[in-house]
Amino acid sequence: MGDAVHRPELRVVDGGADEPAVTARGRLTPDERIIARRRAWLLASSSTQKSIREREIVIRAMLRRTGATLVDVTRDELVADLARPGIAASTRSQYKSTMYGFFTWLQEEGDRPDNPAVRLPRVKVPKREPNPFPTEDIQRLLDSGIYRRMRLWVLLYAYQALRAGEIAAVRADKVDWVNRRILSWEAKGGRFVWRPIHELVWPELERYRDMKGWLFPTKADASKHVSAATVSNSMSKAVKRAGIMHRPHDLRAWHATELIELDVPTVVVAHSLRHADTQTVQKYVRVSDPTLTAAVTRLPTVTVPDKSARRVA
Repeated sequence: MGDAVHRPELRVVDGGADEPAVTARGRLTPDERIIARRRAWLLASSSTQKSIREREIVIRAMLRRTGATLVDVTRDELVADLARPGIAASTRSQYKSTMYGFFTWLQEEGDRPDNPAVRLPRVKVPKREPNPFPTEDIQRLLDSGIYRRMRLWVLLYAYQALRAGEIAAVRADKVDWVNRRILSWEAKGGRFVWRPIHELVWPELERYRDMKGWLFPTKADASKHVSAATVSNSMSKAVKRAGIMHRPHDLRAWHATELIELDVPTVVVAHSLRHADTQTVQKYVRVSDPTLTAAVTRLPTVTVPDKSARRVA
Protein backbone atom coordinates (compact mmCIF):
# COMPACT_ATOMS: atom_id res chain seq x y z
CA MET A 1 0.00 0.00 0.00
CA GLY A 2 2.37 2.71 -1.12
CA ASP A 3 5.75 3.54 0.32
CA ALA A 4 5.99 2.92 4.02
CA VAL A 5 6.70 5.93 6.22
CA HIS A 6 8.76 5.36 9.36
CA ARG A 7 6.71 6.16 12.48
CA PRO A 8 8.53 6.64 15.77
CA GLU A 9 7.08 4.59 18.61
CA LEU A 10 6.82 7.51 21.01
CA ARG A 11 6.11 11.02 19.74
CA VAL A 12 3.91 12.63 22.37
CA VAL A 13 2.38 12.31 25.78
CA ASP A 14 -1.32 11.92 24.98
CA GLY A 15 -3.99 12.91 27.45
CA GLY A 16 -6.85 11.11 25.69
CA ALA A 17 -9.28 11.73 22.84
CA ASP A 18 -10.27 15.19 24.08
CA GLU A 19 -6.92 16.30 25.44
CA PRO A 20 -4.15 18.09 23.52
CA ALA A 21 -0.95 16.12 23.01
CA VAL A 22 2.12 17.73 24.54
CA THR A 23 5.82 17.06 24.45
CA ALA A 24 7.70 15.75 27.46
CA ARG A 25 8.58 19.38 28.29
CA GLY A 26 4.93 20.42 28.33
CA ARG A 27 4.85 22.32 25.02
CA LEU A 28 2.18 21.78 22.40
CA THR A 29 3.23 19.53 19.56
CA PRO A 30 3.18 20.85 15.97
CA ASP A 31 0.00 18.84 15.40
CA GLU A 32 -1.72 20.50 18.35
CA ARG A 33 -0.69 23.94 17.16
CA ILE A 34 -2.32 23.16 13.81
CA ILE A 35 -5.46 21.85 15.54
CA ALA A 36 -5.60 25.03 17.64
CA ARG A 37 -5.39 27.16 14.48
CA ARG A 38 -8.13 25.08 12.89
CA ARG A 39 -10.29 25.55 15.98
CA ALA A 40 -9.87 29.34 15.78
CA TRP A 41 -10.71 29.25 12.07
CA LEU A 42 -13.90 27.26 12.72
CA LEU A 43 -14.91 29.54 15.58
CA ALA A 44 -14.44 32.51 13.26
CA SER A 45 -16.78 30.81 10.79
CA SER A 46 -19.41 30.41 13.58
CA SER A 47 -19.13 26.64 13.94
CA THR A 48 -20.47 25.35 17.25
CA GLN A 49 -18.23 24.20 20.08
CA LYS A 50 -19.84 20.76 19.89
CA SER A 51 -19.11 20.41 16.17
CA ILE A 52 -15.52 21.55 16.63
CA ARG A 53 -14.94 19.16 19.53
CA GLU A 54 -16.32 16.20 17.57
CA ARG A 55 -14.08 16.95 14.57
CA GLU A 56 -11.02 17.25 16.79
CA ILE A 57 -11.75 13.88 18.39
CA VAL A 58 -11.84 12.28 14.92
CA ILE A 59 -8.54 13.87 13.90
CA ARG A 60 -6.70 13.01 17.13
CA ALA A 61 -7.97 9.43 17.07
CA MET A 62 -6.73 9.02 13.50
CA LEU A 63 -3.28 10.33 14.47
CA ARG A 64 -3.06 7.87 17.37
CA ARG A 65 -4.04 4.90 15.24
CA THR A 66 -1.71 5.71 12.35
CA GLY A 67 1.21 7.06 14.39
CA ALA A 68 1.45 9.79 11.74
CA THR A 69 1.54 13.58 11.91
CA LEU A 70 -0.78 15.96 10.13
CA VAL A 71 1.91 17.02 7.68
CA ASP A 72 3.10 13.54 6.69
CA VAL A 73 0.08 11.23 6.95
CA THR A 74 -0.48 9.55 3.59
CA ARG A 75 -3.59 8.83 1.57
CA ASP A 76 -2.96 5.09 1.98
CA GLU A 77 -2.89 5.51 5.75
CA LEU A 78 -6.19 7.41 5.70
CA VAL A 79 -7.74 4.72 3.50
CA ALA A 80 -6.52 1.97 5.84
CA ASP A 81 -7.91 3.87 8.82
CA LEU A 82 -11.32 4.23 7.18
CA ALA A 83 -11.24 0.55 6.22
CA ARG A 84 -10.87 -0.75 9.78
CA PRO A 85 -13.66 -3.19 10.74
CA GLY A 86 -16.59 -2.51 13.04
CA ILE A 87 -17.55 0.92 11.69
CA ALA A 88 -21.01 1.74 10.35
CA ALA A 89 -21.16 3.11 6.81
CA SER A 90 -22.68 6.37 8.05
CA THR A 91 -19.75 6.78 10.48
CA ARG A 92 -17.23 6.14 7.71
CA SER A 93 -18.96 8.80 5.63
CA GLN A 94 -18.76 11.32 8.47
CA TYR A 95 -15.09 10.52 9.09
CA LYS A 96 -14.31 10.92 5.39
CA SER A 97 -16.06 14.30 5.33
CA THR A 98 -14.13 15.44 8.41
CA MET A 99 -10.81 14.36 6.87
CA TYR A 100 -11.56 16.06 3.57
CA GLY A 101 -12.50 19.33 5.23
CA PHE A 102 -9.48 19.31 7.52
CA PHE A 103 -6.82 18.49 4.93
CA THR A 104 -8.33 20.79 2.30
CA TRP A 105 -7.98 23.62 4.83
CA LEU A 106 -4.46 22.46 5.74
CA GLN A 107 -3.38 22.55 2.09
CA GLU A 108 -4.95 25.98 1.57
CA GLU A 109 -3.05 27.21 4.63
CA GLY A 110 0.20 26.11 3.02
CA ASP A 111 1.10 23.57 5.71
CA ARG A 112 1.43 20.79 3.16
CA PRO A 113 1.61 20.80 -0.65
CA ASP A 114 -0.85 17.94 -1.16
CA ASN A 115 -4.22 16.83 0.15
CA PRO A 116 -4.19 13.14 1.21
CA ALA A 117 -7.99 13.16 1.59
CA VAL A 118 -8.79 14.43 -1.91
CA ARG A 119 -9.49 10.99 -3.40
CA LEU A 120 -10.72 8.87 -0.51
CA PRO A 121 -13.14 6.09 -1.52
CA ARG A 122 -16.79 6.94 -2.01
CA VAL A 123 -18.70 5.52 0.95
CA LYS A 124 -21.95 3.74 0.13
CA VAL A 125 -24.43 4.50 2.90
CA PRO A 126 -27.58 2.33 2.73
CA LYS A 127 -30.70 4.42 3.06
CA ARG A 128 -32.64 3.47 6.18
CA GLU A 129 -36.40 3.43 5.82
CA PRO A 130 -38.07 5.59 8.47
CA ASN A 131 -39.12 3.44 11.42
CA PRO A 132 -41.30 5.55 13.71
CA PHE A 133 -42.21 4.39 17.20
CA PRO A 134 -45.79 3.06 17.22
CA THR A 135 -47.97 5.02 19.64
CA GLU A 136 -48.74 1.85 21.60
CA ASP A 137 -45.02 1.29 22.14
CA ILE A 138 -44.63 4.80 23.55
CA GLN A 139 -47.33 3.92 26.08
CA ARG A 140 -45.63 0.60 26.72
CA LEU A 141 -42.33 2.36 27.42
CA LEU A 142 -43.97 4.85 29.79
CA ASP A 143 -45.65 1.98 31.66
CA SER A 144 -42.47 -0.13 31.83
CA GLY A 145 -41.35 1.17 35.23
CA ILE A 146 -39.01 3.92 34.06
CA TYR A 147 -38.40 6.74 36.53
CA ARG A 148 -39.80 10.26 36.38
CA ARG A 149 -36.74 11.77 34.73
CA MET A 150 -36.79 9.28 31.86
CA ARG A 151 -40.56 9.63 31.48
CA LEU A 152 -39.93 13.30 30.81
CA TRP A 153 -37.16 12.41 28.35
CA VAL A 154 -39.63 10.22 26.43
CA LEU A 155 -42.16 13.06 26.28
CA LEU A 156 -39.56 15.61 25.23
CA TYR A 157 -38.41 13.27 22.47
CA ALA A 158 -41.90 12.43 21.23
CA TYR A 159 -43.99 15.56 21.78
CA GLN A 160 -41.33 18.29 21.58
CA ALA A 161 -39.24 16.37 19.00
CA LEU A 162 -36.07 17.26 20.91
CA ARG A 163 -32.82 15.46 20.11
CA ALA A 164 -30.78 13.77 22.84
CA GLY A 165 -28.38 16.72 23.03
CA GLU A 166 -31.25 19.19 23.32
CA ILE A 167 -32.88 17.15 26.10
CA ALA A 168 -29.60 16.95 28.03
CA ALA A 169 -29.21 20.74 27.92
CA VAL A 170 -32.70 21.78 29.12
CA ARG A 171 -32.45 24.52 31.74
CA ALA A 172 -35.10 25.83 34.13
CA ASP A 173 -34.33 29.39 33.06
CA LYS A 174 -34.80 28.39 29.41
CA VAL A 175 -38.46 27.54 30.02
CA ASP A 176 -40.96 30.35 29.57
CA TRP A 177 -43.21 29.48 32.53
CA VAL A 178 -45.70 32.23 31.62
CA ASN A 179 -46.24 31.53 27.94
CA ARG A 180 -45.49 27.79 28.14
CA ARG A 181 -42.59 27.72 25.74
CA ILE A 182 -39.24 25.95 25.84
CA LEU A 183 -35.94 27.07 24.33
CA SER A 184 -33.83 24.60 22.42
CA TRP A 185 -30.32 26.00 22.49
CA GLU A 186 -28.42 22.88 21.51
CA ALA A 187 -30.22 22.52 18.17
CA LYS A 188 -28.33 21.67 14.98
CA GLY A 189 -26.41 24.56 13.51
CA GLY A 190 -26.24 26.30 16.89
CA ARG A 191 -29.73 27.75 16.46
CA PHE A 192 -31.71 29.08 19.42
CA VAL A 193 -35.33 28.05 18.93
CA TRP A 194 -38.41 28.67 21.08
CA ARG A 195 -41.25 26.17 20.74
CA PRO A 196 -44.65 25.84 22.50
CA ILE A 197 -44.85 23.12 25.14
CA HIS A 198 -47.27 20.24 24.54
CA GLU A 199 -50.04 19.79 27.09
CA LEU A 200 -48.68 16.36 28.12
CA VAL A 201 -45.19 17.72 28.65
CA TRP A 202 -46.22 20.79 30.66
CA PRO A 203 -47.24 19.11 33.98
CA GLU A 204 -44.10 16.95 33.93
CA LEU A 205 -41.91 20.00 33.36
CA GLU A 206 -43.65 21.90 36.16
CA ARG A 207 -42.24 19.38 38.63
CA TYR A 208 -38.85 21.01 37.92
CA ARG A 209 -40.09 24.59 38.15
CA ASP A 210 -38.22 25.41 41.35
CA MET A 211 -34.89 24.10 40.09
CA LYS A 212 -32.02 26.38 39.20
CA GLY A 213 -29.82 25.73 36.20
CA TRP A 214 -29.80 22.36 34.45
CA LEU A 215 -32.82 20.12 34.82
CA PHE A 216 -30.59 17.07 34.33
CA PRO A 217 -27.22 17.79 35.99
CA THR A 218 -24.45 15.25 36.34
CA LYS A 219 -24.05 13.52 39.69
CA ALA A 220 -20.43 14.56 39.97
CA ASP A 221 -20.89 18.25 39.13
CA ALA A 222 -24.22 20.08 39.25
CA SER A 223 -22.76 22.88 37.14
CA LYS A 224 -22.67 20.49 34.15
CA HIS A 225 -25.53 18.74 32.42
CA VAL A 226 -25.60 15.08 31.43
CA SER A 227 -24.26 14.30 27.97
CA ALA A 228 -26.30 13.49 24.88
CA ALA A 229 -24.76 10.01 25.00
CA THR A 230 -26.10 9.53 28.54
CA VAL A 231 -29.63 10.39 27.43
CA SER A 232 -29.43 8.22 24.31
CA ASN A 233 -27.75 5.22 25.95
CA SER A 234 -29.99 5.26 29.03
CA MET A 235 -33.11 5.43 26.90
CA SER A 236 -31.82 2.71 24.55
CA LYS A 237 -31.42 0.37 27.53
CA ALA A 238 -34.92 1.21 28.78
CA VAL A 239 -36.40 0.61 25.32
CA LYS A 240 -34.62 -2.75 25.11
CA ARG A 241 -35.80 -3.78 28.60
CA ALA A 242 -39.36 -3.00 27.52
CA GLY A 243 -38.94 -5.38 24.58
CA ILE A 244 -39.34 -2.63 21.98
CA MET A 245 -37.40 -2.93 18.72
CA HIS A 246 -36.71 0.77 18.15
CA ARG A 247 -34.12 3.45 18.75
CA PRO A 248 -34.93 6.49 20.94
CA HIS A 249 -34.44 8.72 17.89
CA ASP A 250 -37.40 6.92 16.28
CA LEU A 251 -39.60 8.95 18.64
CA ARG A 252 -38.84 11.97 16.44
CA ALA A 253 -39.92 9.89 13.45
CA TRP A 254 -43.20 9.20 15.28
CA HIS A 255 -43.64 12.93 15.81
CA ALA A 256 -43.14 13.72 12.12
CA THR A 257 -45.17 10.77 10.82
CA GLU A 258 -48.18 11.44 13.01
CA LEU A 259 -48.27 15.11 11.99
CA ILE A 260 -48.06 14.22 8.28
CA GLU A 261 -50.82 11.63 8.72
CA LEU A 262 -52.96 14.41 10.25
CA ASP A 263 -52.43 16.47 7.06
CA VAL A 264 -50.25 19.03 8.83
CA PRO A 265 -48.34 20.99 6.12
CA THR A 266 -44.79 19.77 5.60
CA VAL A 267 -43.37 23.21 6.29
CA VAL A 268 -45.00 23.13 9.75
CA VAL A 269 -43.59 19.64 10.43
CA ALA A 270 -40.12 20.86 9.41
CA HIS A 271 -40.41 23.74 11.89
CA SER A 272 -41.58 21.39 14.62
CA LEU A 273 -38.52 19.19 13.99
CA ARG A 274 -36.37 22.35 13.78
CA HIS A 275 -35.11 21.52 10.30
CA ALA A 276 -34.00 24.27 7.96
CA ASP A 277 -35.72 22.71 4.93
CA THR A 278 -38.73 20.52 4.22
CA GLN A 279 -36.81 17.85 2.29
CA THR A 280 -35.17 16.53 5.45
CA VAL A 281 -38.62 15.63 6.80
CA GLN A 282 -38.71 12.73 4.34
CA LYS A 283 -36.05 10.93 6.39
CA TYR A 284 -38.46 10.76 9.34
CA VAL A 285 -41.86 10.11 7.78
CA ARG A 286 -43.16 6.64 7.03
CA VAL A 287 -46.51 6.64 5.24
CA SER A 288 -48.89 4.13 6.82
CA ASP A 289 -50.57 1.32 4.88
CA PRO A 290 -54.09 2.78 5.38
CA THR A 291 -52.92 6.12 3.98
CA LEU A 292 -51.29 4.40 1.01
CA THR A 293 -54.44 2.32 0.44
CA ALA A 294 -56.64 5.40 0.60
CA ALA A 295 -54.36 7.09 -1.91
CA VAL A 296 -54.19 4.32 -4.51
CA THR A 297 -57.94 3.66 -4.37
CA ARG A 298 -58.42 7.19 -5.70
CA LEU A 299 -56.66 6.31 -8.97
CA PRO A 300 -58.93 6.24 -12.05
CA THR A 301 -60.20 2.73 -12.82
CA VAL A 302 -60.31 0.82 -16.10
CA THR A 303 -62.38 -2.15 -17.26
CA VAL A 304 -60.48 -5.44 -17.39
CA PRO A 305 -61.90 -7.86 -20.00
CA ASP A 306 -62.56 -11.46 -19.03
CA LYS A 307 -60.75 -12.84 -22.07
CA SER A 308 -58.68 -11.76 -25.05
CA ALA A 309 -60.57 -10.21 -27.99
CA ARG A 310 -57.91 -11.25 -30.50
CA ARG A 311 -59.03 -13.51 -33.41
CA VAL A 312 -57.10 -16.68 -34.10
CA ALA A 313 -55.72 -16.73 -37.66
